[in-house]
Amino acid sequence: GRENRMLLPTATEVHYADGYLFYVQDSVLMARAFDARGMRFTGEAIPTAERVQFDPTTWKANYSLSDAGLLAYQPIGGRQGSQIRLLDRTGRVLRNAGESGNHFAVNLSPGARYVAYGSQVLPNGDIFVFDFEREITRRLTLTEADDDMPTPSSDGRLIAYTSLARSGSDAVGTAHYAIKAMPFEGVGASRTLYRGARDAWPLDWSDDGRFLLIATG
Repeated sequence: GRENRMLLPTATEVHYADGYLFYVQDSVLMARAFDARGMRFTGEAIPTAERVQFDPTTWKANYSLSDAGLLAYQPIGGRQGSQIRLLDRTGRVLRNAGESGNHFAVNLSPGARYVAYGSQVLPNGDIFVFDFEREITRRLTLTEADDDMPTPSSDGRLIAYTSLARSGSDAVGTAHYAIKAMPFEGVGASRTLYRGARDAWPLDWSDDGRFLLIATG
């Protein structure tokens, strides 16, 4: 075609099958009747599956469908997903870090006592820390923002991470990116180090803890 047209804002990619457009909104897979020739919706959105897993950093949702009327998807939570494990240099598994789940962005602290990671328990992601010595898991963030990319400081006292918040009434809203830092023990409020309109994430700390290397996209 010659003309681009906004159909609707979504937080994930959209798929078309059997006369419907499918997309995820607030972790619910929605189906909406769509006239592909006329490029217009012909009905209201219908929820088809709840708690569908998706990655807010890539807009990819874990579902697949076909014109034969079959739908496959991966739900959020439970014991599905990935298991974080501590291995020695030969590849032998030493122990598991907590329970399995939709974990990502794994980062060991100096000395390897802790492992920090992001996990998608709710539709948004949060930061968690597992203590290998005490064998306990602590949840460091619990907000409506998507928190990701935890990066421990060189002295193991702080964690820097990306926080993505949205404002607005539609499914996407206006994105607000920030890099925050908080104590590894989870005691005390977070502190905003950087804020911008583009995606930003921490990469590494300097040895003296004075500088934080970040990337933006």
